[in-house]
Amino acid sequence: MRMLEHMGLNREQQAWLLGLSARSLQRAGAGNGPELTQDQLTRLSLVVGIYKALHILYDDAAADGWLRRANRRHPFAGQTPLDYMSRGGIPAMYEVRRLLDADRSGMFSVTPEARKAASTLETVVDL
Repeated sequence: MRMLEHMGLNREQQAWLLGLSARSLQRAGAGNGPELTQDQLTRLSLVVGIYKALHILYDDAAADGWLRRANRRHPFAGQTPLDYMSRGGIPAMYEVRRLLDADRSGMFSVTPEARKAASTLETVVDL
């Protein structure tokens, strides 16, 4: 949950990404969470992988705001990655994870200048 809080997500967004109800998420934060289903474990794994990849690619501020920033890159088409995943569910979460893993591997060349520029972008989001 701290990881999702660092990304600036509210409880409703956190619960959706993990496939939990807000109440179950609250109980999990208190150490009394439910046993996770395969679907929820998959979601958790994808979120952890996305978080890790973002923090490898960008500095903390840029990484933590990435999900909430509009993105013109395919497949986002101007929407935020969070909105994209919200509309597309687990398949979209897999796609985001694959995209970031490809960036990490150098499949899509991100120059040091581009990384530096991304870290100076201001995140402005009205939730």
